[in-house]
Amino acid sequence: MLHDLTLAAAYADRVVVLAAGRVRADGPPHDVLTAALLTEVYEHPVDVWHRPGATDDGLPELVVLPVRAASAAAPARVTEETA
Repeated sequence: MLHDLTLAAAYADRVVVLAAGRVRADGPPHDVLTAALLTEVYEHPVDVWHRPGATDDGLPELVVLPVRAASAAAPARVTEETA
């Protein structure tokens, strides 16, 4: 069992997504690991990036990342006024 979805997508032929103890999706990673499903299951926005040509089977590599809030996306700048 893997909880790192990017690693699961890279090495698994099949993934199963569970939510509240029930199977929500089951199948090949490229079919199952979608931003819409993962956002719904985790109740937090998720991005799924497709990096072309990165795998031996010709499918794009999936990279699964949580969406960060705009205020947390970049560190605050320190200026003389704020220091």
